[in-house]
Parts: sequence; structure tokens; C-alpha cells
Amino acid sequence: MANERQVLGGSIGITRDETLRAYLQTCCGILYYDRTGLNGLAHAVVPSEFERWYSEGSNLSSDFIATPGQAAETLLEEMVKHGANRDNLRAGIFGCQQHEIGYGNALEAEEVISSLKIQIARRVTATPYDLDIILGPTNILVRVIDPNTRSHVNNIHLSYF
Repeated sequence: MANERQVLGGSIGITRDETLRAYLQTCCGILYYDRTGLNGLAHAVVPSEFERWYSEGSNLSSDFIATPGQAAETLLEEMVKHGANRDNLRAGIFGCQQHEIGYGNALEAEEVISSLKIQIARRVTATPYDLDIILGPTNILVRVIDPNTRSHVNNIHLSYF
């Protein structure tokens, strides 16, 4: 099994051979992948409309990626630097639990990714559940978690293409 790397809120991960993982509630997980096997995951925390409120109460580093817009654009730049072909990229949007922040995250992610002309091929958003996203070298596993009991409810297996 490949090494696993946790992608925490406000950060991104890019890999060809590691497993990337993020636990999402209202946060937004943005995934880019291309046919060469390069995968990237960004973990955005709040939509732009809440960014000032969120950052005022936090001591965030300058490279912290708060919003889905920042996440989508930064992840794209980094993927291209790592050799991704922009024309072959596909996207996935995950998380964004049923809540004002979650809905805002999903909407902003979809708008920005669409404006970047990247096809959104996978989407699991606006659920009442927490999602544990596990991106392997060849597929995506979405573990559905009950937010009240923290118990595992279901698995969703997705292929990249």
C-alpha cells in the first residue's frame, strides 16, 4: 500500500504514488487528477464571504489556503508545475456538509473550477454526513461518517475516469 499523507485544512497535497486523505465536514475538498497519474487535493475551509471573519480569529500562516477559490487556483498552479497537462485535468468536489458554510464552499468551488475550464467529473457534496476522502493512486474512496456518533455509515468507491 502506498504511503498516506493527511491534507489538513488550509493546505494542498500533490502526488503520483502516495495516498492523500482529508476529513471533511463543512470544509471543501477539491481534487484534480490527470491521466498521467498525478493527483492533487486541496482542503479549503470557508467560502470567500466568511474569510475575513475566519482569519480575524486565527493566526494563519501566509500560505494558508482558506477559500475554495484560492484552493482551486493554487492547486491548478501547483499541478501544472508538477507536470500536469491542464487540458487533461478533471476535478472532483467533496465535503461541504449541509450548512451555510458548506453550501457556500460548494458553490464557490463549482464556480471557480468552471471558470478555470476544468471539467467537474466527481462530486459528493451537501450531505448531512462527514466525509473521509481517501485518494489512492488509482481510485477514490469516500468513507461516509455519521457526525453525531462518528460511526462509519457507508463507502462510496469512485474511479478517476
